[in-house]
Amino acid sequence: MNRNLFRRLFLLMAVAVMLFAAGCTPEAVPRDAGSMAAYIGEDGLMLYRFDDQSNTLLHRGRYLSAPAFAKSGQYVYFRGGSDMFCVALDGSRAVLAAKNAKFVCVDGEAGVFFSPTEGVTRYDPISGETSVVIAQPEVGYIGSVMFSPDGSRAVYTVCNDDIGQTSLLALCVSVPGASEPDSYTSVVDHNTIPTPVAWTPDGSTCVLALSRTGSDTLSLMQFSIIDGTLSDFSGRTPQISANGELWISADGQTLIASAYRSTSDMFESLFVLDLAKHTYSYLPGGYAPMIGNTISIDGKTAAYSLGESETTAYGIFVCANDKTLLICGGEGTSYVYPTFFADGRELYFFNTAGDQISVCRAYANSSGARELVAGIAEPDGVYCKTLRDTLCIYDTTARTDDAVAE
Repeated sequence: MNRNLFRRLFLLMAVAVMLFAAGCTPEAVPRDAGSMAAYIGEDGLMLYRFDDQSNTLLHRGRYLSAPAFAKSGQYVYFRGGSDMFCVALDGSRAVLAAKNAKFVCVDGEAGVFFSPTEGVTRYDPISGETSVVIAQPEVGYIGSVMFSPDGSRAVYTVCNDDIGQTSLLALCVSVPGASEPDSYTSVVDHNTIPTPVAWTPDGSTCVLALSRTGSDTLSLMQFSIIDGTLSDFSGRTPQISANGELWISADGQTLIASAYRSTSDMFESLFVLDLAKHTYSYLPGGYAPMIGNTISIDGKTAAYSLGESETTAYGIFVCANDKTLLICGGEGTSYVYPTFFADGRELYFFNTAGDQISVCRAYANSSGARELVAGIAEPDGVYCKTLRDTLCIYDTTARTDDAVAE
């Protein structure tokens, strides 16, 4: 065979193989594909889809708050008045999930709630059944609850109200397979109310925030699940702001909170606790009130918003590698309550400066903001206390850029 003809045939075959392979390779999934936002709008609970920028009314009503997606994203839990409801994205009517209750977490598709009258319950939207996770105490009520990383245990408080004063009856740890929890009545003073706020990654220790009536700070202590003892952090008891935000990174390794480094500080800094090493440090804040903070999924990057003061305008700041960057803000803006997208590349936050409250997004390493969705209802301060209670995002950005369509 002629050598040139052979080369031509070889090249044609190679090109054909490449074209066939390209045709069989699935296209990369867009970064936002499948992401959704459930938010409280003027008419009720709304659903925004990132794919087509559409808005759908899921449930019409007032006094709504605290939307939360189930694991699949096909159900949304939300609070209506003092009760918890569940609505499916298929257009079904919202159903009652728990009476006089607050949201704790999702367990797959199910929602877990705690109530002063019903204990801790679990609602399965597929079967429509409700089961008791932690029984209602014979005396008092469950004041707070937090499950361990593997979900096998829970630390919770049993409290009692008398003449407007809340007192602690017991600090309890649920025991797998046991009918009764381990109960500790003398770990802390009954006038000091502990709230579980974080677990160490190995599940051996629960971090408690201890509060006293009238105090504007919370004391952080370590509660051992093994022997029920309470301890400080290497001889120190860090204090965080009682009214500030507290976040745990999605990998469960880092806690951040608003805090005053010393009694002479006028403005807050970011308190950073390494949950695995049981050590803490501080990041600089700013010369203005802190209105919301957050941390990336890997715990390496923190962000916060500052309120306006005589020297600083509203803005969203990012802290990473010992550097602080203002990514958006300045005079005439009002950006508050940031949250990282799961891949850490962007944040979303609220803009309250316009005629309507909107949700914006911005890259974590550059300046500028883009509007995502507008029409967020203003919190009433009673049923919906802050803007945090108006929004939940079902975030698919944790997928890598080379993810492919199924």
